[in-house]
Amino acid sequence: ECYHDFFATQSPFCVSFIRVCKFWCLKVFLNNVHFGLLRYVEALGVYVCSRKQQSNDFHVIFLDFLLALKKYNSIKLDFGYYVQRNFVGKERFKAPFIVDVSFPYSNILTEITPGEFERLADASEEFLKSMKTARCFRTDLFSV
Repeated sequence: ECYHDFFATQSPFCVSFIRVCKFWCLKVFLNNVHFGLLRYVEALGVYVCSRKQQSNDFHVIFLDFLLALKKYNSIKLDFGYYVQRNFVGKERFKAPFIVDVSFPYSNILTEITPGEFERLADASEEFLKSMKTARCFRTDLFSV
């Protein structure tokens, strides 16, 4: 229940952005995606959106999302709330980790294999290269 409450508090733009990120992930894995992988994509989408709150510039936020996927080894997300209340000790999790919003003693990244991380990172790298080559990643191409 807490998991759904957390995502229900996000802005409509962020919710739409998360849907696009999940759709992109589904296409990378050809619809063969498990719940843990989608939770990773959702959490990363919320994080990237929250860092760019002033901007509803979809392409900038999506580029940040793709860049974050490439840096999966250094992800450390706790969404602030849990660490402030001492649910998670600093030594509890080593990078990469994303604290589960529904159970703050759990790292959702343990559900994802190294191969899945690498596949997302490679796909994001290829997508970024193709957009740079095509020079077509502009704001007016996407609307949410």
